[in-house]
Amino acid sequence: MAQRPIALAVQGGAGPISLESYKRNRPAIGEILGKTAPMLVDGASAMQVVEEAVRLFEKHPSFNAGVGSSLRYDGSVQLDATIMDGSTVMGAGVGAVSGVLYPVTLARYVLERTPHVLMVGEWAAQFARECGMELVADEELIVPERRRLWERKLAAKETPEDQVLSSGGTVGAVALDVEGKLAAATSTGGLVLSLQGRVGDSAILGAGTYADAHSAVSCTGVGESIMRVLMAKVCADAVVNGMSPQEAAELSVRVQGDNTPGTSGAIVVDNRGALGLAYNSENMYRGYFTPAEGVVVPE
Repeated sequence: MAQRPIALAVQGGAGPISLESYKRNRPAIGEILGKTAPMLVDGASAMQVVEEAVRLFEKHPSFNAGVGSSLRYDGSVQLDATIMDGSTVMGAGVGAVSGVLYPVTLARYVLERTPHVLMVGEWAAQFARECGMELVADEELIVPERRRLWERKLAAKETPEDQVLSSGGTVGAVALDVEGKLAAATSTGGLVLSLQGRVGDSAILGAGTYADAHSAVSCTGVGESIMRVLMAKVCADAVVNGMSPQEAAELSVRVQGDNTPGTSGAIVVDNRGALGLAYNSENMYRGYFTPAEGVVVPE
């Protein structure tokens, strides 16, 4: 019997990423794929694999999620995340939550332990405590580079509006497992200088994350722009309508770019194991795994 196809793709953010920054952080993409691709090969579910990939991003200080998150206008850290199971078309998210190192896991708890789709703010943090998650202080999620960026932007009198046009960045993963099931997950530390309580696309199903029986999608970039066009759903619907994952990813970033300001990127896998990775920004941290190609992190 022929083995069913499996595939995994990850993204660590799109936006004004210099070539120097991309080269510096490129090995981390390979490390994350190197830890999660074997899980997929060994039979782990797509949900397990995308959650673990995003948790590894959330713990890594170089990416805008968990440790390494952006500072809001008041200097606080608030996080968004979603996870979605394509086999059931069930997903959930958390938004503007503080003190949680692994918001993607909290999103999965919302999915599996409540009837809800989205929990936010202090109530999401309380739910995290009830689930046995250890909360952490903002200082444990802030790295020096992010604090210096926040200080420079404050000193330059930049505004939240400036950031919506110029910033962006999340982390995410999409996977097809040996059972033929698809899943997607996305997480972010938000926009630098954003107003407290702001929720971005990474908390919204159909915007930053979507999965069904045909494909799984994770988006990155300027959340306000991604939400306005429901970018992940645009990508998924394109696959349903016959586009390849690569064509669908390219279409979704084109729809975002043609209709809203800012930039974006998308990763997608379909139920045959084909992958698509596209962006309209300067660069996007990205990589993928297939049994035929192994782990691939573009130069």
